[in-house]
Amino acid sequence: MVSDNKNLGIDAAEYQRRLRRVRPAGREHGYDNMGLGLLGHIAGEVNGTSFSQAVKQHVLQPLNLPNTAMGVPDRQLEYLGACHSWNDQKEPVQCKHNFMREVFQGAGDISTTGADMARFMTALLDHTCLDGRCVLKPSTYAQFTDMNQNRVHAQAKGMGFIIYEKEFAGRFAMGHDGGQDGFSTIMTLFPDSGTGVFISLFSYPGIPLEFNLSTVLDFFGRGQLVDTYGPANVAVGAFAEKFIPLSTASPIAVDSTFQPLSLDGLSGTYLDTRAVGSALIDRILRVLGVLKVEVEGEEVTIAGQGPFRQTGSGMLTLDGENGEWYFTDKGENVFLQHSAGVAMSMFAKVPWHMNMRWVVLPLILPLLFLIPRLLISLIRQKNSSFRKLGNLALLAGVGVGLGLYLELEYFAANYYPDGATIYLIGWRMLFNIGWVAALITLALVVSRRQTLFGFGGASAALKSLLVIGFSVSALAVAILLPYWGLVANFTE
Repeated sequence: MVSDNKNLGIDAAEYQRRLRRVRPAGREHGYDNMGLGLLGHIAGEVNGTSFSQAVKQHVLQPLNLPNTAMGVPDRQLEYLGACHSWNDQKEPVQCKHNFMREVFQGAGDISTTGADMARFMTALLDHTCLDGRCVLKPSTYAQFTDMNQNRVHAQAKGMGFIIYEKEFAGRFAMGHDGGQDGFSTIMTLFPDSGTGVFISLFSYPGIPLEFNLSTVLDFFGRGQLVDTYGPANVAVGAFAEKFIPLSTASPIAVDSTFQPLSLDGLSGTYLDTRAVGSALIDRILRVLGVLKVEVEGEEVTIAGQGPFRQTGSGMLTLDGENGEWYFTDKGENVFLQHSAGVAMSMFAKVPWHMNMRWVVLPLILPLLFLIPRLLISLIRQKNSSFRKLGNLALLAGVGVGLGLYLELEYFAANYYPDGATIYLIGWRMLFNIGWVAALITLALVVSRRQTLFGFGGASAALKSLLVIGFSVSALAVAILLPYWGLVANFTE
């Protein structure tokens, strides 16, 4: 996002630095704004134009949508609705308009009017045909709306080409929802009754201009205060219950021949498949969304809830609760989906160590021991080994702590626009210095263990406990900095 409507371009080198494959292709699917932006950019190149011009040429003009455009052209700025967010007191506040860069517009950057949106939904409900003109071939429309092509579990919701399956008051629907800086929208189509519902709200927590520690904390803090989509979905559900015939059929297959699936491979750690970037803050945020699954006999516990029992093939139900979990074991991958989730909302099984307990929390240990390390360094110690240990542990803690803050706060603003600047190289040096200090700390503890450890009194016991703490934190640094790719990495 940028604040200047006339500065929507991006340097090719910066764009390339933002494009990183974070997981192998074809293994799993998840919500991915960067991927959709790339698809839009490629569509523009294939068309020999920008994505904006391709949309205008192949969609907007054929369907006669004169007040719809990619982005917000100057001619529409004066008609643009006022975006809103909210402050810490849950009070709505008007926000400053930000605009999406051109290479990302495939992820959703349309400005339109109610009348144009009604025409667009009418076309979608009639195979993208309107006033005698069609945007898609029949075969392409069939793929576009085929909810089974991306249905991982037979009972879970499916997805076509970006448009995904919904359900309101027992009625099958399809559509796509989304939010942008200060705006959120819900588009729901009931194809069997030829009805479409579109709701636009001039409110959303906002998409940060740069994805860093302070904006993430602000975004998630305020995002928890107000339910953006909940009231709108309640309204669509009430509308469906009153006006949409209940006979509308869902394409979900009925599980009439229940064959229990083996639960042997279900236990483990699961992470949300929503795509994240390659920056450290992106990867840490993904690990924070861990889902723990435990199996004991025929009973399954998911995220501390349970016991769930298998009531259909791969269907796990909790007595007295609405909604189920679905699991799919594809051998190489095991997936979990909730019945209330959208099609691309799924969890994939990952190695045991990919959770906060093992790869995030231990990074805090060096910070917890900074004060005793500093005291040991300042107070004259008779034990020279203990004094050296304190100095090394202090160096490791400061290097890792300061490096982590700089990485989380300034990586996006530094690396993506400019590449490997002297500032990035500088704080990456801190990681490497801290890592080497941690290794020397461990070597010192091993080689001087007889002089460092002792339990002959309260003072000696306290020192021994501190040595153990320093050793554990140094071990965490020695293991986790290479794990996160922060050792010997000065450029990205």
